[in-house]
Amino acid sequence: MRKIFSILFGLLLLGSIFGITSVVAPSEQTQCYVHAGDTLTIGIYYEATECQTFEIINKGTSDMTLISGPVCYDETSYKITEYTYVIRNAGMLDLYIDGHYVGVICNVLPKPQPIKKFMDILNLGKEK
Repeated sequence: MRKIFSILFGLLLLGSIFGITSVVAPSEQTQCYVHAGDTLTIGIYYEATECQTFEIINKGTSDMTLISGPVCYDETSYKITEYTYVIRNAGMLDLYIDGHYVGVICNVLPKPQPIKKFMDILNLGKEK
């Protein structure tokens, strides 16, 4: 019975540490995780009478290439301008819109390769 209570108490302690960390974390930044080769759609919401274009700059280590955009949508009380990018390689995205930091930091993970684990078992694909 003691082991069960100690395990439950340990899980409670571990869960409370994660809860405190999520509450104390800075709220200005938004974290996202994507894979290399994925598409990233950035939608900018604003109030205006006409559609606007924005300059999106990546100051991170990963490359992104514009596929389509700007595409403007007209809603009832606001407008949306969307840009679609493809992410080329692993690294980080640190986005600025019109020179202003937007607080979105994306960690770009390498593209998953399910066959890689099998190749490692058979020692294939390694340079000699």
